[in-house]
Amino acid sequence: MLHFLPRSSPVAGHDEPGAWHPTLRTHLLHVGMAGFFFTFAFFFTSLPREPVAISLTALAALALPLTSVAPVVGTAMSIVVTWVAESVPQDTGLLASTAAWGVVAMLLARGLPRWTVYSLACIITLPVLLLPAVYEPLWAAFVWPVTMGVPSLVLGEMLRQQRDQARRDARRRREARLRQRRLVASELHDTVARDLTYAVMAGEQLKIAHAGDEQLSRELDSIIEPVRAAVAQLRRGLQSVTTDDGDADLFRMTLRPPRPIDQTLADARRALADRGASLEVDGVQLLAEELFTPGTHQQVLRVVGELVDNAAKHTAADGLARVAIDIDDGVFDCMVTNAVDATQNSDGALSSGLGLADARRRVETLGGEFVVNRGKARWTVTFSVPVRATATG
Repeated sequence: MLHFLPRSSPVAGHDEPGAWHPTLRTHLLHVGMAGFFFTFAFFFTSLPREPVAISLTALAALALPLTSVAPVVGTAMSIVVTWVAESVPQDTGLLASTAAWGVVAMLLARGLPRWTVYSLACIITLPVLLLPAVYEPLWAAFVWPVTMGVPSLVLGEMLRQQRDQARRDARRRREARLRQRRLVASELHDTVARDLTYAVMAGEQLKIAHAGDEQLSRELDSIIEPVRAAVAQLRRGLQSVTTDDGDADLFRMTLRPPRPIDQTLADARRALADRGASLEVDGVQLLAEELFTPGTHQQVLRVVGELVDNAAKHTAADGLARVAIDIDDGVFDCMVTNAVDATQNSDGALSSGLGLADARRRVETLGGEFVVNRGKARWTVTFSVPVRATATG
């Protein structure tokens, strides 16, 4: 039944990822619930067979699907019906005076401000205090409002919590996707695009060095032009991918080169000096040598810079941070270690938001290894990346 209608589900939107929206199926289900409630009240309760009682019961049931489609109109109708049902001298049945609690539960579940929903609950309870039935003690008048109201509020809060949790989960997934997309775009730009650009420049230099060799120039042109076109297409693709979600600064971030290592070390020393700590470096001059292709060099600089920033952020007061770089058997080795407070959280992320998991991904993408070791009073991160063959030959 109703399988041809779209289901109500959390859907991702630009403004509020995971926001729940009622669909046509939801509205029709409320129509069915209203019909069920009216049928039950008419045939299985002591509803007086009088025009006033039947009309108010029908309107009370109708307020439920009307609130689903037009919340303001449906809420106003449920308030009016409740007050009239409590005001008229004749018996109007159970549904006419209690159906408004279904509206309260619906509005609460759909995320309306709580002060609005609970104010509505007070409004529909107010007739019980102002218009008590004759020969009926005040406490007895609260039986049905409490019996119907409390479960309705609990149900509304439960549904609200579930939808809020779904919205939070969808927001986290969206942020994770954007973060992953940002990292992939940065990796592609730093490695593939930069290395292809380097190849084009090398080909152009070779043409200049052999300007008199026309055949070589033609052959180089047949290689350079497709590569140049591929680089342009890759950059356009990165720009398209990284701006799909409206993040205009995302692509510019991928084009931003890493900070020079000297600047990174100087910033780290200043930050450590403020806490009475210090920084030792060894072998950093190797980063200035042509050990990698341009793209790999860019990635290595990013990871080293992030690890140095992380050490500067987490080094304990009066502690020592150390950066050691070496090359052994064609492998670039880097170790960043720092003293930490024993009570410090070991799950902290790198200072710029890259995170240890993303730093590991960058290194492993380059064919290297990434190891994190947290001791009692020292945090050590080491990574290794193979250098290009010409650098070791």
